[in-house]
Amino acid sequence: MQQIRHIREESRISVKELSKVIGTDVSTFYHYETGRRTPDFNQCWKIVNALNQLGANCTFSDVFPNPLVNKTDGKVA
Repeated sequence: MQQIRHIREESRISVKELSKVIGTDVSTFYHYETGRRTPDFNQCWKIVNALNQLGANCTFSDVFPNPLVNKTDGKVA
């Protein structure tokens, strides 16, 4: 599960502001947040870099946790 929305809201960053920095439409970004669309690898990095540029303090794995890592024991499935 992506954590884009949680980190964005926690950092008080608007969708409009973030969309502008990464160069995408607001509607496209909403699709990323809801999981209707999956950003490609480069777009993921743009999102993480934009979040940090706008005041969030996050890493790639904070925003896009590894889906293969078990949350309870931290081991790769």
